[in-house]
Amino acid sequence: MPGSVTPRQRPSRAARREALLEIAAREFAHGGWAQTSVDQIARAAGVSAPVLYDHFGSKRGLFLELLERHAASLLEHIASAVAAAEDPESRLRASIEAFFAFVGSEPFAWRIVFRDPATDPEIAARQGAAQDKTTHLIATMFVAGGAPPELLDNVTIVAQLFKSALNGLAAWWWEPRTRPEPPGSDGPPDPLARHRLLPDDLRGEDQPSFD
Repeated sequence: MPGSVTPRQRPSRAARREALLEIAAREFAHGGWAQTSVDQIARAAGVSAPVLYDHFGSKRGLFLELLERHAASLLEHIASAVAAAEDPESRLRASIEAFFAFVGSEPFAWRIVFRDPATDPEIAARQGAAQDKTTHLIATMFVAGGAPPELLDNVTIVAQLFKSALNGLAAWWWEPRTRPEPPGSDGPPDPLARHRLLPDDLRGEDQPSFD
C-alpha cells in the first residue's frame, strides 16, 4: 500500500551472537578478564545482561568461546603462512609476518589469547593450552627447517623465547592504543612496519642460518 512502512527486520540470533562476541572481545581486551563485567559488555552492546546470559550462559562461557575461537584462528593463520613458504628462512619470515598480520587485524583477539592471564583457573588453563600449541608449532617449524644441533637440543626453550619476543613486540605496539593520541597523530604505529626493520638489520654475519 502507498505510504506503508516496511517493518525493520530483526537480526537473526546467529548475527546477534556474532555482534555480541565482537563487542565482548573489545571490552575484555581493554579491561581484562577480572575487570570486565557482564553488565559492562551488555551496556556496550546496547542490550540487557540477560541477553548475554541467554547466548553464552555466563561470563566464563563467553570468554571461553572467544578464547577457543581466536586461538584456533591464530594457529591456522600462522600454519597456513608457514606451509606456503618454500625454504626454512622464508618459513621463519612468514611466521613473523603472519603473527603481526593477525595482531594488526585482530588486536583484541591477540590480547585475549596471550595477554592478561585470567584469575579463573579454568580460563587460565585454557589460555596456557593455547599458548603451548603456539610454542609447539614454532618448535616444529625449527625442527623442519634443519636448525643447528645446539638449537634443536633446546628447541622448546628456543621456541618459547621466540614466541615471547613476538608477544613483547606486539605488546609494545598495542600500548599506544590505551593512551590519547597527540594532535596530528596518525594513530598507533603499524607493527608490520616496525618489525620489517628487524630481520635484515639484526641479522649479522655471526647469526645462524636455517638454510
